[in-house]
Amino acid sequence: MADERMVDMLTQLDGAYARYEDGLLEVSTGVVSRTWIWKDGGFATVTMRRGELVYKGSGGCDYDIFGLTACAKAELRGVNAYPIQDGQTACHLEVETIAIYPELGFCVKYVVWAYPGSAGMRTQLFVKALGGYAPASEYGKCVTETVPFPAACKVKAAGYYNDTQNRNRPDTELLREEEYASPDGLRIDWASLIALFDGRDNGVCAVKESNKCVNQPAYETGAFEYAGGVLKTTGLGLRPDDLKPDRYLFAWAAWTVFFEGGDDGLETAIKTFDRLRFQIDGARDIYIMANTWGTGSDDNACDNAAADRVLKDISAAAEIGVDVLQVDAGWHSPPGTRGFATELPWYPDKGKYPSGWETITEPAERLGLTLGLWFAWSASADEMLDNMRQGRFKYFKIDFADLGTREKLDALVDKARRVCAAGDGARVNWDVTEVQPRMGYYFGREFGNIYLENRKPKHPACVVYTPYLVLRDAWHTAKYVNLNKFQIILQNLDLIDCGASDAYLHNFPYCAMIAFMGSPILFQQVQFLSADARRALREMISVYKRHREAMYDCLVYPIGSKPDNASWTGFQFVNGGRGYIVLFRELHNPSGRETVRLKFLQNCDLAVTNVINGETRTIAVDRDGSAPFSIPHACGYVWYRYAEEGVKKYGSAEL
Repeated sequence: MADERMVDMLTQLDGAYARYEDGLLEVSTGVVSRTWIWKDGGFATVTMRRGELVYKGSGGCDYDIFGLTACAKAELRGVNAYPIQDGQTACHLEVETIAIYPELGFCVKYVVWAYPGSAGMRTQLFVKALGGYAPASEYGKCVTETVPFPAACKVKAAGYYNDTQNRNRPDTELLREEEYASPDGLRIDWASLIALFDGRDNGVCAVKESNKCVNQPAYETGAFEYAGGVLKTTGLGLRPDDLKPDRYLFAWAAWTVFFEGGDDGLETAIKTFDRLRFQIDGARDIYIMANTWGTGSDDNACDNAAADRVLKDISAAAEIGVDVLQVDAGWHSPPGTRGFATELPWYPDKGKYPSGWETITEPAERLGLTLGLWFAWSASADEMLDNMRQGRFKYFKIDFADLGTREKLDALVDKARRVCAAGDGARVNWDVTEVQPRMGYYFGREFGNIYLENRKPKHPACVVYTPYLVLRDAWHTAKYVNLNKFQIILQNLDLIDCGASDAYLHNFPYCAMIAFMGSPILFQQVQFLSADARRALREMISVYKRHREAMYDCLVYPIGSKPDNASWTGFQFVNGGRGYIVLFRELHNPSGRETVRLKFLQNCDLAVTNVINGETRTIAVDRDGSAPFSIPHACGYVWYRYAEEGVKKYGSAEL
């Protein structure tokens, strides 16, 4: 039942609004709206609407905690709405409802985020034990979201693999996609997103904001189930004995996003919402990083973190234009050890840093470099904060996480939140390199970027840098997330084992261009770059820095063919009518000319400017969006900029 003291309310924010009246809750972004009605067990969707398109709810409650709340009596104790601007996500209207389940002994918050102007909403449950709560010994399926979508004619599901440490071969792709033509009765437990298509190539997409990966179900991440015209998202991220009386614990959030225009529209809708949820702050998130670990084997790479070596990297990094130098593992361990021992205090080893962090902080600041630091996840927040203050570090890589329990997940999230709140622009970079449950691809990016993969010169063999595989991983990543929140590696080509990789047949500008498609990271001791390599990278970085802010303002799409070492492949950066086109002609491709289908450009003459040399040309784009390009040499690329004023459209009569 609803509390009789509750009053009706209306809250607005830049075209978004929330209204509650007589048990009916309506939330709108100004583009899409959703209405719920309060029932005995919770809130149930009445309608979802975008323009003239309306989907009616099935009548049941949208969520079910442990399979118990759907049949339980709840008391609605509050409905509130207020604008949120916290710097970790885009400004939005937050709608919070609070209900207690006296017989079950817990309290539930149901929270809706409405970003003004967005084509989707985010919903999330929070659960807290009440006094005297006794965990159920038996419990059923948890449902976190219910979306009405009658008569889907096609379903597409997608997800990404972790364990990139061991996925560095032609047959170990990063992305899994599946289409289902007969979707009724479907259950998919490996995907992070599912898209329901109507007969006009439009539809609704659901994204599970969790650390699930295709090969790693993580903690209670559930599945997507579609039957009878209703999509249910299961998996609460909690078990009955996880609940605590002193705090609400979050459940996995769900994005529900409308899209139009088939696959291109689906990609756009997901990445547009992703950009709102995991906002890019230019002052914190746009940088070129170098990391000390990626040169040498694991047995000796820890010594790369010693002050004398780091000072050489600081000088070399500043010379070529790197923004951030991150000191990786080994700084807290005695010389000659692997440096992974987690029982050691997390402070700089006196043998490597006899004068403490000032040995490197002052030279770095003098040369305009920001410093970053590696930690194992066992380090405490206090230790991280002490080092942050002493060394003025801003970019923290947290490694070795194994989030197999809810306590471990909550502790790491709390630690990241505390570090980012304490530092002036501090960021935490997660990785997906191992098979253990870590942060994944759709979780935790409000704190920083994802470190995608280790790629090294020689050892171990499973991570040797191979340019086309790095390019393929970036190309796949760009499909359903924003690539510029993922760190893409550049290695020192001169040091790579020629028997294990064809990197020696490539060149530094080509490989740097691959890294520029995301957040670039030179995973190497940059002091070992040759004079020629430094000169080439300095020139490339100088050009890149003039364009990177505009590139980060874009959504990035994979175009051309999937990289396979013999393709024409690439990326298109799109911001309305402006953007960039970057194409790669891979090592074994025999043709200097190719036709490539572009995104959102048809029936026009497209004026482009070569970013490297400033030359301009006009490219004819046909009715399918295909256009001819030329790259005279294999292992070559083109980098074009275009703007809406350089697009001359023509009608069908002129074709």
